[in-house]
Amino acid sequence: MTESPSLTGSAPSAGLTLSSEALSMELIEVTKKYDDAVAVNTVDLTVDAGQFIALLGPSGCGKSTLLRLISGLETVTSGEIYLGGKLANYVRPKNRDVAMVFQNYALYPHMTIEKNLGFPLSIEHRKRSEIARRVREVASFVELEAHLKKYPDQLSGGQRQRVALGRAIIREPGAFLMDEPLSNLDALLRVQMRTELLQLHRRLGRTTLYVTHDQTEAMTMADKVVVLRLGVVQQIGSPDELYNEPANTFVATFVGAPPMNLFEGVLGRHDGKVAFETPGLAALNPALPEHTPTGEVTVGIRPEDIVLCGAGDPGAISGRVELQETVGPDSYLTLNFGDECTVTVRVPAGDRVAEGKTAQVRFRSGRVRFFGTDGKALTR
Repeated sequence: MTESPSLTGSAPSAGLTLSSEALSMELIEVTKKYDDAVAVNTVDLTVDAGQFIALLGPSGCGKSTLLRLISGLETVTSGEIYLGGKLANYVRPKNRDVAMVFQNYALYPHMTIEKNLGFPLSIEHRKRSEIARRVREVASFVELEAHLKKYPDQLSGGQRQRVALGRAIIREPGAFLMDEPLSNLDALLRVQMRTELLQLHRRLGRTTLYVTHDQTEAMTMADKVVVLRLGVVQQIGSPDELYNEPANTFVATFVGAPPMNLFEGVLGRHDGKVAFETPGLAALNPALPEHTPTGEVTVGIRPEDIVLCGAGDPGAISGRVELQETVGPDSYLTLNFGDECTVTVRVPAGDRVAEGKTAQVRFRSGRVRFFGTDGKALTR
């Protein structure tokens, strides 16, 4: 089906107003258990009013559960949730001033788009004239005016997602809670809707918590990203902070595509150099953080911070090209350095090296990261 025009760049709808203020949030040691299983483990999080926060992590990490705890669809086992500065643990979901947008749209198939949009106001027994006015305003805002008499199955995936967004907007909430709202869309439409969601956030100024397992969505949309693993917060920071200064090896490999390369080594007691487990890396001599403890360390570097060079360059190491993958303007080279040690190198597509050939590379100065035996980053 044909998509309706993009929201991006369109003028704000003059008639659309939201009566409430954007909602601040604070979570203090929030824990959720299901019998002996811990889904969310002592999460602390502060969200300023109007921020766009992404909850990022693999399946089963607790991000959707955390969203449901904030919305009131689940009760906390322990800890406190404050919405707008007020304790919300015992507040009913409908009174929390938040609106959920679900992965599966959750539209009523027997209702027209007009009825779907107006349903939240209907159950509040608003006047018909008020409902009709608000439906027109919101439909104009999400560019669905021409589809009000249609049913959900007559719309495309992107249009149905706009209906779900419109139904959330019409409630005039202080915050939107979005649970992987784009995961059912095809790749091209996801990119379009990602832009439209971000534009929508900027125009409405509402606080937004956005659950996703897609790092591209998190890194391109959010002011701040919360990385979760097994119910535990691994790091909270801006997209740049997560990418350039990962707190541990999990964040280092989960954030970034291709992920950060990691090498095991031992820091000597006397020479202050890393002795790598793989002999082929022996020429590397990365600058170490101050006060780095001696013993085992993990060395990490992003694929784009490994560059092709000549054999005579200081610090150059040689590896055999096992695989070359060209993705648009980039090529990903998989280099083998022996002892099952492979490295992914990201280079411009024009800098191709044939598979089976030997390539010399070096690490960019100052771009190497170090992690201790507990996986945590060693500070510079």
